Amino acid sequence: VMAGAGTPALLIDGAGSPHTYAMKPSEARKLTGARIVFRVSEGLETFLDKVVRSLPKTTEVVSLSAAPGVELLALRAGGTFEAHRHESKGGKQHRRTWVRA
Repeated sequence: VMAGAGTPALLIDGAGSPHTYAMKPSEARKLTGARIVFRVSEGLETFLDKVVRSLPKTTEVVSLSAAPGVELLALRAGGTFEAHRHESKGGKQHRRTWVRA
């Protein structure tokens, strides 16, 4: 897509989560120099809110959730989306809590 126009930079990679991500100053500087910034939605990458407000007026911010043809699904509940307990290896109880934003 960007052949010869630039090199994209991914902020959150691997097993990172947008819910717990803390942006480094070097990453904020990369965004300041960008001509276009893509994000999923304002509600998902809240760590971008402050940075987006401080970007130059020439930087275009595209929220993919607002793209034509994108259908937003209702917030899911129940099953694996609720707090639950289960036995881990060795017989110890492990509790996992899912937080919905």
